[in-house]
Amino acid sequence: MSSVSAVYKPDTGGYLDFVLSNSTRGDASSVISAIDQYADTHTLMHIGNKKGSVIDDLISKQPVQVMVELGGYLGYSAVRFANKLPTNGHYYSFELNPEFAEVAGKIIEHAGLSSKVTIVLGEFQSTSKNFFQEYDVKEVQFVFIDHWQDLYVQDLKIIEELKWMQKGALVVADNVLYPGAPEYKAYIENHPETYESRMIEVEFSFRKGDKPVVDALLVAEFLG
Repeated sequence: MSSVSAVYKPDTGGYLDFVLSNSTRGDASSVISAIDQYADTHTLMHIGNKKGSVIDDLISKQPVQVMVELGGYLGYSAVRFANKLPTNGHYYSFELNPEFAEVAGKIIEHAGLSSKVTIVLGEFQSTSKNFFQEYDVKEVQFVFIDHWQDLYVQDLKIIEELKWMQKGALVVADNVLYPGAPEYKAYIENHPETYESRMIEVEFSFRKGDKPVVDALLVAEFLG
């Protein structure tokens, strides 16, 4: 997610070298495994396997042709979820940080998914304006939000105003409990006429004090 650029600077070179050296070119599953392996010993702000599996399942149950993510970070979610889309599906990854976008592009290319993934570089408020026209997109069936939590509501409102979604589209937001996105959670829950939502909690392996850390994905179906 692009927000980490403000609080945490990952070793992008070390990350890239590790993933390329420990995965098979053209094999998206091996790339995902290599990133998860890297995250076992390095701090990495990626969706991870537990929450990733939840989203994998959601994609498999939806007729998703176009999926958009806000906060591409280093390419993990783009590889993982684009690989779940149908052959004619496409994944658009909006990322603010050019260094992260460059590394993600190399990871995506190594995974053999360049034809299914487009990285859209820049601030979402600007890049979203002509997105449909520039990329000939007609509708978005799945939105994954995983960037700076303070921008969740702002950017979802942009998507609503631009009418990207039709009835039945899914919006899934990460980090709703940890580190937390209370304004976004309240926005979704206070608009039951627009979204039917549910929380899917995931317990991490690390602890905060004597308690395990729990996060949640907020899954919202757009009612039109």
